[in-house]
Amino acid sequence: MAAALAGNTPIAQEPAKPAAQKAAAPEFADLDAFAKSLATANVRPLDAQGALLFTAVPLACLDELQPKPAARPYFWEATYKTVDNHDKTRAFYGCSDWHTAVNATWTVVTMLKRYPDVAVGGLIREKLADHLGRQNLDGELAFFKDAGNFERPYGYAWLLKLHAELAGWKDPEGTRWADNVAPLAKYFADSLIAYLVDLDRPNRAASQQNTALSLGLLLDYVDATHDTTMGRATSETAKRLFLTDTNCATDTEAAAPEMVSPCLAEAAVMSRVLEPPAFLAWFDKFMPPAFSPKFKPLTSVSLDAVGTGRGGRGRGRGVNPEAAAAANAPAPTATTAPGEGRGAEQAKTMEAQAAAVPPAAGGFGGRGGPPASPKATWTGLAFTRAQAYTRIAAALPADDKRVPVFRRLALIHAEKGQQGLADPAAFDAAWLGTYAISYLTAGTDGRKDAR
Repeated sequence: MAAALAGNTPIAQEPAKPAAQKAAAPEFADLDAFAKSLATANVRPLDAQGALLFTAVPLACLDELQPKPAARPYFWEATYKTVDNHDKTRAFYGCSDWHTAVNATWTVVTMLKRYPDVAVGGLIREKLADHLGRQNLDGELAFFKDAGNFERPYGYAWLLKLHAELAGWKDPEGTRWADNVAPLAKYFADSLIAYLVDLDRPNRAASQQNTALSLGLLLDYVDATHDTTMGRATSETAKRLFLTDTNCATDTEAAAPEMVSPCLAEAAVMSRVLEPPAFLAWFDKFMPPAFSPKFKPLTSVSLDAVGTGRGGRGRGRGVNPEAAAAANAPAPTATTAPGEGRGAEQAKTMEAQAAAVPPAAGGFGGRGGPPASPKATWTGLAFTRAQAYTRIAAALPADDKRVPVFRRLALIHAEKGQQGLADPAAFDAAWLGTYAISYLTAGTDGRKDAR
């Protein structure tokens, strides 16, 4: 994908630096020295050609049945026969798991809204009509009323984002699909508010299980819909869970392929729920100096890294996040109480349901096959970090010297993410384009960019 976009005009072009300044020293005396060491970065903007490419993988997987689960079935019967008329009574049975099917649907809706003349527009509408019919969504609602914690909170949050995208679309078919999704969205919103009120500790894994990641998705939904009840619940939960956190363990991050930075994700959420002076005071206690060795793991991503295994938090795609979250050290902050790190109710995804299935049997990878490539996970991390850096920079005072540093780090990570999209590994990870688009479209559609 990135290779096909190579001819586009960059979003931001940092001024060239003398070659002597490009070599990063292992340690830096101050922030100015660190800033001078950062490389230039070019990020290609989203355009019609990119929209066409970003829809390719979701369109290819929306009808591709998810693997047979080891636990309670979603559209597979216990006998491993599909539920009768699953294509009429389920909406999100494709891609590698339920939440990926949802955010893949969000991707094609977002691209069609922005680029209504995209060449595959007719095919997108055909797929949406097949999956977002009233009967399909009625079946989803009936299933989830008896599904326990399945896909809560991460999958729930993505469904709310999808509904917000549909509801804000001035299109007759989009309006009809939004109306079809609305009952499920309301059920999820009510359920999530109750979930957040009862949540007594965050999940700090570096995967979809991460509580800050889900809270950020919910804040996106709130920004789009102005749902004050959800906004209040999300904000109060973030403050209750994170306000006393200090000294985030940045030095333990990215020890293995991870799709989210627990430290940056938490800081990005707090930048959206605290007033600027309060956020600045909190951030100064939470994050080490950007030029310090402890901050170094957050400054770059290697798409070819395999990880050292240190750090001990939840892992990204390709590894069972339920098992990792249970076995790993729970919290990245010095103030965490013993035993903290998992929510009162652990979200149960298709990956979690497949926990008992060995990787060779199609347990943890995309589309029921072998584990997802680490390159795909590192690429996802590059984009989630880029968006977090952008939000944090926007929330700091304009004259804070860290602002240009974090903006540069956002560009460096986004450029690395676009390089990763050109790798074949990206074509078996339908969720990757979702996070690329989330970064590339942030703040360009009238919604709040950082607060």
